[in-house]
Amino acid sequence: MPPAGAPTLEQIRAAPKVLLHDHLDGGLRPETIIDQPDASWKPVRPRAFLTVPDLPMLMSNPSVRGADRPLIQFVMDWRWRMEDRMKMIADPPPPDTDEVMAAKIAAVVHALCDRDGYETPGWVGEHRLTRDVALFDMRMDSPYGQWIRQQSPAVCAQHRVYFEADMLNA
Repeated sequence: MPPAGAPTLEQIRAAPKVLLHDHLDGGLRPETIIDQPDASWKPVRPRAFLTVPDLPMLMSNPSVRGADRPLIQFVMDWRWRMEDRMKMIADPPPPDTDEVMAAKIAAVVHALCDRDGYETPGWVGEHRLTRDVALFDMRMDSPYGQWIRQQSPAVCAQHRVYFEADMLNA
């Protein structure tokens, strides 16, 4: 017997299946929505995009996917929400943001702006570390850490935060 409040088999069968493959970016892109002949179908509102001020809170509450997963989502939003890019980066991280976290965010924003020809916001230059760190946890003095440093976008050196350039294609 199903738990109280669980949907019936009839309700499950009648439910729209539009979100079945909505794995990574959490929302539908307009080009993936197909007109349905069924009059009961209602369009799903696309998910809002992440902004820089959103990231520290999300990164400080790591899920099973990891503390830096919100940065990957931010890059995906950047890729698919071109009309919203300036809104995404307009404001800096909150003032109480951990300095390493702020530098990671700044390095990603700087690399995206540099790659795609956007003006880098002024707040980005304020976030630089005094030691080298990887965007994702790893030892920078390991052979892999050294390789990551070499593969990183050039602007990463300004923040001393390193990651593979391919991460920007998430």
